[in-house]
Amino acid sequence: MESESKCEQCNELFNSIDKQQIILPCGDSICLSCFGKALEPEESKLICPIDKEALIITKKFREKIQKMTQQKNKLLWILCQNHLDLIAEYYCNTHREMVCHLCAHKGHANHAKKLDLIVDKDIQGFCERALERLNERRSKINDLIDEIEIFKQKERSYPSEVFIKILREVQDSLIPHLDKKGGKELELKNNGKRCSADDFSEETLSVFNITDDHEELLKVWIHGEDEMGSSKFELLYKATRDTFSSAKMHEMINNKGPIVGIIKSQHDQVFGGYSSVGWKADGAWTLDGKAFIFSLTKKTKHEQYQNKDQALYYANSFMLWFGYDILLYTDCNNNASSYSNFGTTYKPPDGIVQGQDSANTYLAGSHYFSVKEIEVYKVSKEE
Repeated sequence: MESESKCEQCNELFNSIDKQQIILPCGDSICLSCFGKALEPEESKLICPIDKEALIITKKFREKIQKMTQQKNKLLWILCQNHLDLIAEYYCNTHREMVCHLCAHKGHANHAKKLDLIVDKDIQGFCERALERLNERRSKINDLIDEIEIFKQKERSYPSEVFIKILREVQDSLIPHLDKKGGKELELKNNGKRCSADDFSEETLSVFNITDDHEELLKVWIHGEDEMGSSKFELLYKATRDTFSSAKMHEMINNKGPIVGIIKSQHDQVFGGYSSVGWKADGAWTLDGKAFIFSLTKKTKHEQYQNKDQALYYANSFMLWFGYDILLYTDCNNNASSYSNFGTTYKPPDGIVQGQDSANTYLAGSHYFSVKEIEVYKVSKEE
C-alpha cells in the first residue's frame, strides 16, 4: 500500500486499523470505515459512494469484511504521528512518545532497549486505571466544591479548624497542577496584585537555569525596588523558536518600546542588556542614558561610565548590540563571531579592567562565543 494513498470517499489516509483499504468490485478504493457506512447490514447490494454504481456484494466479500472488522477490534487504535498509516506500537520512556516500528529504528535506535512494545491490553488497562483514579479525584473535587459553596452562603458559623482543613485540601489538590500565578490566587490573603515574578515561564527558568529571584532582580534594576511589582515582561522573540536570524529578530522586536534581552552562551553564562528606548531599524550609534547590561549568572548590573554616545547600535544584519560590550552576530548559534569587549561603554566590576582577559570573558565565559538561546521581552509598567 502506498503510504500516501487515500480513501476516495473521506480523503483520509489508509491505515491498518479503521481506514484499511477496501477495493470495491467496480475498482474504486474506499476505507473500511466508509464501507461500513455504505453497506446495510442485511443487504447484498451497495451503491458505490464514488461513482454511484450499483454493486453486488457477495457472501465471501462480506465475510472478508467481517473478518477485517473483528481483527480491527483487537488492534491498537493509536497511529504514529509521523506515519499515519502505521500503528504506534512502541512507547519511548525517554521521550515520552509513542512511535511506529520505522520511527523506533530510525529515531530511537540508541536507546532501543528502553522501548516498550504496547498492545491493546496495555491501553485498555491504562484507561481503566486512569478512569478509576480520575473518578476518585472528581468525587473529591465535587465534595470540596459543595463545601466551598456552603461557606460562601454564610448560613451558619464554623470553627476555624473546619475552614483550615478545607483550605489545605483545596490547595493540596490544585496547586501542584497550577502555574505560579494560579497558585498565588489560592493564597488566603490575596490583594489582587500580580506576583512581581510571574512573567518568565517555567521553560525560560529551566533553559537559562535561573529562578524567580532573577526575574525580580531584573525588575528592580529596571524600575526600582518600590515599583518592581508593577513591572511587566512580555516575550517578543525566542531564538530557538523564531530562528537565530537577525532579520527575524528585528522584525519581532523593533519599535515595540523598552526591551530587555537575555542571552545564554555556549558556556551556560546568562547575561544581557536593557534598552529604555527599545530597538529600531538600521541607524547610527544611539544614546540611551538608562540602558545597562547585566550578568544574571553573577547577579551584577553594569551601567554606562564612558562612551555614552555608544550605548546601542541598530543594524538589521546584527542582533543585540550594546556598545562593544555585547555584540551578537546573526546565526550566532552556528558561529563564534559574537564577542564581548566588556568595559568599552559599560562599567565592569571593581578590580576588572577593560581590555584584560578577565573583562572580555566576564559576561559570556569567553571573549568570542556562540549562543544557545536568546529571549527578548517588551518591558512595561502596569498602572
